[in-house]
Amino acid sequence: MDIFASDFDGTLRIYDGQRPYFRPEDIEAVRSFQNEGGLFGICTGRPLFWMLECLDPGIQPDFAVASTGALISRYDGTWKTLYQRTIAYQPLLTLCRALYRDYAISVSDAQHMYVFNEERMSSTRSILLKDPDSLPDTEVTAVSVFAGNAEKASVLTKQINAQYAGSLSAYQNIDYIDIVADGVSKGTGMAEAKRILQADRTGGIGDSFNDLPLLQASDISFTFRKSPAELQSRADYAIDSVAEALQIFRNTEG
Repeated sequence: MDIFASDFDGTLRIYDGQRPYFRPEDIEAVRSFQNEGGLFGICTGRPLFWMLECLDPGIQPDFAVASTGALISRYDGTWKTLYQRTIAYQPLLTLCRALYRDYAISVSDAQHMYVFNEERMSSTRSILLKDPDSLPDTEVTAVSVFAGNAEKASVLTKQINAQYAGSLSAYQNIDYIDIVADGVSKGTGMAEAKRILQADRTGGIGDSFNDLPLLQASDISFTFRKSPAELQSRADYAIDSVAEALQIFRNTEG
């Protein structure tokens, strides 16, 4: 059995200025892949519930690697959690205390997104808190930090990885930073999904630096011709759409 995982923002859900949309040819290609027996999934830094809120109704994923690999779920009429890695409460609290005044932060568990700034109330499940000390001691899978621009995000990513080594792993996603438990990544999530779903072959596509582990963990990997040179050098193919990637994946021998 083949499985294929697509990054969400900037890959499957793309933007015309600030307006997000899904390519009709991508939706059709996903359905065709599924009709032929393949499993299509979304590998995203978003928590599962937020990704589903923004997903085109024409796409029904078979599985999801959410929260940058910290949560793996399978759809079988309802979504069922197959795997979860959570962030320890103390390093989470220390991180949020250090950053929340200067950066827009969201903290996610399986059901809610906790924020400290009204501008981050982007999900129907967002809960506005006064400060990090109001955070419940819950099973948090991921933290998202908006740094403002790519340069600041790069610097802050390196600082977090140095300061919280052994507790947290941070990944730059252009001007955002995705933070999960130490050792977790889209790559570990994809590898775990391959094992749990008993897949023979995997394909993966992404557009940004946080997708590098996904590309490395996939048997056949894709990025875009417009992606940074580092991603293009690490991917097997540079393409223009998810539809094109799925066509190549389906026509390539394992």
